[in-house]
Amino acid sequence: MVADEVRTLASRTQESTEEINRIIEKLQANSNKAAVSMTHSKEKAVESVDQALMANQALDSISASVEQINQKSAHIAHVSQQQALASNEINQGIIRISEMAENPLQVHSRPRVRHPG
Repeated sequence: MVADEVRTLASRTQESTEEINRIIEKLQANSNKAAVSMTHSKEKAVESVDQALMANQALDSISASVEQINQKSAHIAHVSQQQALASNEINQGIIRISEMAENPLQVHSRPRVRHPG
């Protein structure tokens, strides 16, 4: 009877050991999957950081380009204003020349203005 109990106990111990081994194998497999998943997540996080840095550099470049465009636009506006003033002066000069050509006698009767110089 003791021998039967010892055999039964040995059998249960063997079954329990096998069950523990299966549980350990599952835990190891799940741990490996978790490690692979964490490695993959880390790689994706690094990619995301790299992409964010590239996007930031692109935005900095765009911002610098916009600033240059604004400066050039302001310069063009200033030059255009100067050209408009010069064109107006030329137009006034042409009008005076035209008036003088139409009335040559008036030109001679006008007093001449001398410029100090």
